Amino acid sequence: MISLTPLRMKELIKKIYFLNLYLGIFTVIIFFDLQSSSSSNEPLIPVLIKKWTKTEAFEHQSELVWNLENAKDSIIYDANDPQANYIIPEDNCTISYKNNRWYVNGKEVKITALKIKIKGNGQIIHAKNQYKHFLFFLIREDYVFFIHLLPMEEYVFEVLTRETFVVWPFESHQLFSIAVRTYALNKIIEANAKKRPYALRNDIHNQTCIPEKHPAAFDQFKKAIKSTRGTVLVCNGKPILSMYHACCGGIIPGKCRGFDFEKHPYLKRMSSCTYCKDCKRSEWGRDEEVENIMKKLVENKTINEAGTDISIGRIKRSKSGAVQSVEFIITPLHYGSAKKRKKRYGKKTITLTHKECKKLFALNPHQQSFFIESIKKENNRIFIEGKGQGHHMGLCQQGARKMVEAGKGIREILGFYYPRSILIKWY
Repeated sequence: MISLTPLRMKELIKKIYFLNLYLGIFTVIIFFDLQSSSSSNEPLIPVLIKKWTKTEAFEHQSELVWNLENAKDSIIYDANDPQANYIIPEDNCTISYKNNRWYVNGKEVKITALKIKIKGNGQIIHAKNQYKHFLFFLIREDYVFFIHLLPMEEYVFEVLTRETFVVWPFESHQLFSIAVRTYALNKIIEANAKKRPYALRNDIHNQTCIPEKHPAAFDQFKKAIKSTRGTVLVCNGKPILSMYHACCGGIIPGKCRGFDFEKHPYLKRMSSCTYCKDCKRSEWGRDEEVENIMKKLVENKTINEAGTDISIGRIKRSKSGAVQSVEFIITPLHYGSAKKRKKRYGKKTITLTHKECKKLFALNPHQQSFFIESIKKENNRIFIEGKGQGHHMGLCQQGARKMVEAGKGIREILGFYYPRSILIKWY
């Protein structure tokens, strides 16, 4: 376990906050300074709200409209040339994108990378969502990017309102605040290395963050965030990839295949989480009729024609016990000898990966990371069963909540789910 002083950590993060944005023939360097937020030393997080290809932008021009409210004295300017700016003189304003051009209140503005700095209580409305602080509209190669830049602690709050439950214990909110904050810092480093104009996406692949009005009960989140302000997890001098999921179901992540534990040693937990075993999400199941499975196999061209029956053959598992692949033995329509054709039709064996099995059973995109523990056939139905909900890496939210209720401390819980990591005060 390597310790690093907060001063050295701050020096490190300042060096990596240069993000090159290549916009056609222009190059923009945006410096996400630790002191660029209104709160001292609090970083700003660039979040991708949506991305369109230029073709999509042309086909869906009606969607590319943003309404500014209470935005008087807010500034619209070209990120390539901060001197080229436009101060909004009225409270309300409309920004639109048509035919590869930007328009403000219907008048074209000749800029490539449009940036808006919202003043006071002003906000931008798009798709019924409200945005404050800074917004970027970038054209990079063949894409149009809509990016929201907001202070870290506010970002953590918006994520918590989507990713956890306000009725859970206060200490669990503190745990998740630290995990979300650390994850965001890790993604900024990744974005810098890949020269990507945003750190995180606003979806289940990263962290869901949709600014909106929240009930007063959510003040619990704000208190938890304030009490852990600037606190993150580090390993080998860098913020860790602090992944988390709803429920692990007791799966040991260190035994899972397909993950780079050399790069992320703090995710290689080798002990089972037993705290989430009573959670409803700890075990799950799905079943389909053999006839429906057969139709799907024909539709996706796995087999040429439907058979009369399916039986389960050899099942290959990982060290964690999760199904990696399974053999489906198809009984063809003309099984046995056909006198007229003078040909014998034998059974056909196909091998499906766990991902292909999930598609067969119509698991949604969020469920594609779930682990299948067993596949079996009973009568004319095929059943799949699994444990947990999510990718099983990092912190188990249900387990962490139960550990809090059992009297475990924050450091102990984070140390269990992220071994080889340490807590530090980043800012």
